[in-house]
Amino acid sequence: MIRELSDPTNVLVPPAKVDGAADLKSLQSSAGFMVGNADRLAMKFFHFSLIEQIVRPAAGDWTQLEFAARGWDQMAVALGATADNIAAGAAQIPAVWQGEAAEAAGRMVVDFADLHKTQSDGCHLLAEQLRHIVEVSKAAGETIATGLSVINDLLMQIAAEAAAVVIGWVVGAATAGFKAYKFWSWVQKMLTAIQRVMKVIQLVMKVVGVVKKLMGSLATIGHSAAGGFMDDTARVEFGVG
Repeated sequence: MIRELSDPTNVLVPPAKVDGAADLKSLQSSAGFMVGNADRLAMKFFHFSLIEQIVRPAAGDWTQLEFAARGWDQMAVALGATADNIAAGAAQIPAVWQGEAAEAAGRMVVDFADLHKTQSDGCHLLAEQLRHIVEVSKAAGETIATGLSVINDLLMQIAAEAAAVVIGWVVGAATAGFKAYKFWSWVQKMLTAIQRVMKVIQLVMKVVGVVKKLMGSLATIGHSAAGGFMDDTARVEFGVG
């Protein structure tokens, strides 16, 4: 009788929830004041919408990416355990079956185990790539949060100077060039940060495409608990599906 080493379905449970209380909250809180007066001032003085060009493109619940990554990690563990079970089964064949057919079956089973190991590695790779997006997004969020804060203060100064009669225009004229440079400098930093995130996502999508092709043979376990979990995880994609 051939026995399994472990039950892979034990890990096929929903991933632990991600505590994203601190992640990108600075961006969200900074974006709060942009909804009103500051965004209107940016449009008035610089004809640039901070909400449309910065806040909305950077918005997103990146904790869902970590949640999806955990799902792929668990799938990798399950596939790895399945590979170990299959490999162990191959080693047990000679005790219950002898002959050329048994040897051929053993080689086929070993190949099947290797396939599952490759699929496990692919799941780990997907999880790593998702976490790479998370890290780049966090760094971008910090840059954007700082930029929004600096720009908010800058716009308030410009508005206050413009509101003052005579003195306000004198001060404003003396500092207008520097403030415009500072405004556009921070806008460029924030746009660059967003572009970095988009570039990483595009690269990771290519990796996902390659890994999915590699894992196409998972249909062999499509009716098992592992196959069902794989389908559910795949539908999540980048945690936003």
